[in-house]
Amino acid sequence: MSLQSTSHDLYVHSYLGYQASIYVLWESSVEFPTGMLVEVGKPGATARTLRVSRPFSSSTEAILEGKVMAEQYVESQKSGACSAG
Repeated sequence: MSLQSTSHDLYVHSYLGYQASIYVLWESSVEFPTGMLVEVGKPGATARTLRVSRPFSSSTEAILEGKVMAEQYVESQKSGACSAG
């Protein structure tokens, strides 16, 4: 059994006071992204990690999906905070 190395590209996205780090994951023997990881939270606070483990057609597709996931998470936090307050 051999271990496959995985590398990543990092993109940062800010939205409504939250910051998202979007990691596009690549396996060494594949020419397209094999997954995506998003860490989203307020600066200085514990971030929430969201992961998608599926192939993407391009890094652009993975980044766009990561931005949407981050923005949906932020919206859910803001609406939850409003209803709880």
